[in-house]
Amino acid sequence: MTGASQPGPPMASPPPDVAAKIRAIGSVIDPVGTAMIYAEALASQPTEGVDLARDVRYGDAERLALDIYRPAAARRTSPVVIFFHGGGYSRGDKADRSNIGYFFARHGVVTLIANYRLAPRDRWPSGAEDVVAALRWAQQNADSLGADSGRIVLMGESAGAAHVALAALVSRFHDGKPLGAAGIVLVSGSYDVALEKRAASAFGIPAPDLRNEGYFGADFSKYPDMATVRLIDATDVAALIVYAEHDPAQMQVQAGELFAALAGRAAICPQLLRAIGHGHISQICSFNTDDTSVSEPVLRFVLSAGNIPELGNTPSTTDRSMEQLFELEQRRCAALSNGDIAALGELLTGGYRHIHASGRIDDRHDYLSGIAKNPRRVTRSNLDIRIYDDTAIMTGNQLNEFASGKIMNGCCQQVAIRRNGKWLYVSGQLTQY
Repeated sequence: MTGASQPGPPMASPPPDVAAKIRAIGSVIDPVGTAMIYAEALASQPTEGVDLARDVRYGDAERLALDIYRPAAARRTSPVVIFFHGGGYSRGDKADRSNIGYFFARHGVVTLIANYRLAPRDRWPSGAEDVVAALRWAQQNADSLGADSGRIVLMGESAGAAHVALAALVSRFHDGKPLGAAGIVLVSGSYDVALEKRAASAFGIPAPDLRNEGYFGADFSKYPDMATVRLIDATDVAALIVYAEHDPAQMQVQAGELFAALAGRAAICPQLLRAIGHGHISQICSFNTDDTSVSEPVLRFVLSAGNIPELGNTPSTTDRSMEQLFELEQRRCAALSNGDIAALGELLTGGYRHIHASGRIDDRHDYLSGIAKNPRRVTRSNLDIRIYDDTAIMTGNQLNEFASGKIMNGCCQQVAIRRNGKWLYVSGQLTQY
């Protein structure tokens, strides 16, 4: 196995020799054995075109520091990934995940690899608090990073994924204001500590459970009040849930549990990726190597989250027939659904800026139905919504419906929405105002 290749179609699974070694480890968490599988490739991983700044502080506690992997050609429109390592709540370090930083930065993404407070010294919900602290730091420093504060994706593995999920999906950690993340990527996390305790025998979890008890404590009666899936009340963020074929049983079950919880109540149905041939640790070890089976799907999600085209002079939508507009919308939806960035780029440069940024409007999804006869402006919370003359929808009495990142049964034209000065949602052609 050699260094990372250029972006392209993802592999269906790891190379056969690598998959065989992962399969031999089985459904156990073996950081050392798994790291050895990728050791040679990561020892020579590509790092060109990346500027690295280590140990940048984002909080006062000793461990609240991050490493910044910045594309040498970063622009103010560059997306951001903030990554949180795993380690059973009690160990792990950002230095062990340099491959994540180099991979994303080589593909134009400003990447922050963060440390956070660890158990047993710091317990629940310190991890989620640190995730939000890192996010707020990135939002405040986006300009100096050469990044877009509206395109920040939170990503975590294992315990890091548990912290990201709690921070993003439970509003009490948001400091009384919108979270502002464009998306979350959760790789093989734990999202229901109460289920893990109740089903410990079925999952093969030993007693005492040093991993969970070190972070959540030994008062098991409190576990339901610390189970993320039971606390979800913020569902306006796009999510990609990843789990591995050879994950421990509790990770696979909880990935499905979280997916079902979000699919049943979130305005945006989460995406689900089963990493065929991978184990708990190998998914992350494979980044920035020739094994693109996980890294490429995740990269496509990151690039699409919060992606807004630059504004410019574009033809008026009235220059095209409604049939042509509908065809463009269908092509746009197909490109987004398939993660086809090249096809989407052709649509954008073709004069019509048909794109959405996770479709999130405040805490809900609002769509136009019918034809707006007069220009009108609506202000709600910190949103600035302007709808232009002759804004139309293709369908008659059907409502626009958002499903898995696609606008179904409708074609909105000239709808522009801003949040705090940044473009949040664009469907159809956008005109500067």
